[in-house]
Amino acid sequence: MIKFNDFGNFIKKRRIALGYSLRRFCLAHRFCSSHMSKMERGEIKPYQSNGAIKGLAIALEIWPGSELHEEMKRAWKASMDFQIPEYFRD
Repeated sequence: MIKFNDFGNFIKKRRIALGYSLRRFCLAHRFCSSHMSKMERGEIKPYQSNGAIKGLAIALEIWPGSELHEEMKRAWKASMDFQIPEYFRD
């Protein structure tokens, strides 16, 4: 199974740092707890729409221009640029 861990790990660490359980975070900010859990575990790709990413950043108190914003961006990019196994490369 392909893993998209960098972004999920970042989101989980930030959520916990803010004192939220997964369920409480999702209820407070209207996210699907099942989807968020899978994203945090790296089982599904991170959000790709601007609105979803912005909503998640706001819920996690991550503001544009901050170091956390840059870290979030790097984690998202790393999760999207996962390595294809050498066996499948052309």
